[in-house]
Amino acid sequence: MQNKKLPIRKIVNYLNDEEAEGGGFWLPNIQRPFVWGEEQIGRLFDSIMREYPISTLLVWKTKEIVKHRKFIDNYRHDVKLSSYFVPDNQRSKLMVLDGQQRLQSLYIGLKGSHEGRELFFDVMSGTVLAAPEDIRFQFAFKDKTSAAWPWVRFKDIVFPTNKLDLQIAQELAGAASEKLTDQEFVTLQINVARARQEFVNSDNITYQELDGIDNPDAYRPDDIVEIFIRANSGGTKLGKSDLLFSLLASSWEEADGEIESLLEDLNQGGFDFDRDFVLKSCLTMLGKGARYEVGKFRDGKTKEEIIAKWDELATAIKAVRDFVVSKTYIRSDKAMPS
Repeated sequence: MQNKKLPIRKIVNYLNDEEAEGGGFWLPNIQRPFVWGEEQIGRLFDSIMREYPISTLLVWKTKEIVKHRKFIDNYRHDVKLSSYFVPDNQRSKLMVLDGQQRLQSLYIGLKGSHEGRELFFDVMSGTVLAAPEDIRFQFAFKDKTSAAWPWVRFKDIVFPTNKLDLQIAQELAGAASEKLTDQEFVTLQINVARARQEFVNSDNITYQELDGIDNPDAYRPDDIVEIFIRANSGGTKLGKSDLLFSLLASSWEEADGEIESLLEDLNQGGFDFDRDFVLKSCLTMLGKGARYEVGKFRDGKTKEEIIAKWDELATAIKAVRDFVVSKTYIRSDKAMPS
């Protein structure tokens, strides 16, 4: 296992790029969907600007034929993970086991959008010291056509490659509605320099690389699933349903697509059934009880039963939804929250 460091801009450019060093960074099928909201993304960028550490990532370098997907560039709440899967291959690639939420947030903020809006930075913020739990540097997702000074698109600060910090600051100042005072221009220069230092020049991303190419016996696919579970079960990063799903998906490549398709059917008309409901229903129907216990999926039998009986299980779940709709006045999750 090796520890490596990269600047944030460089690692963001390596996401989804098979031509990048190591084959680029990707997400294995065992990873859950992206769950961070706009406030959490803003806090991450504020933390980086304040030089707070953002923890070490864990990646698996492999040539194994493992189902995996791209990072999402333009995120929307109804995005389908199945549309981001890439063809299986035996090329070298770096699978992110721990750190998806941080990398995905950086990718959306620096190269994409969130619900159609891009990440903007208040270049006049940061002058007042804030408590550790408060926001000091202000970030927000905004529509480009309505964002006004002092909000500037953050990627316009981070991605220029042939410009000095002063040149970037001068160009941004030119977009202000009024000429900046000397103090305002100093603030702008400091924020541009700080952003360039933290996102472009410093090696602020550290990741541990499990080399499954040079050391394949130590890091086989089954080992990686176990490492993923242990890395994510110690805190609150993953719920038990996510951990159970990772075990299911490790031996059923179509798990994401099948559950996604079922939920799309179930939620027509205003319901909000989720993957947690589907997994608990499967456990219950198979006589395993609704309580989440990783051992139920680790025994292998439960996974095999779900896969073998999926069509029947899905039909039964849809039948419950149909019964609720046809025999009651309940038409959405607002009337039936649980």
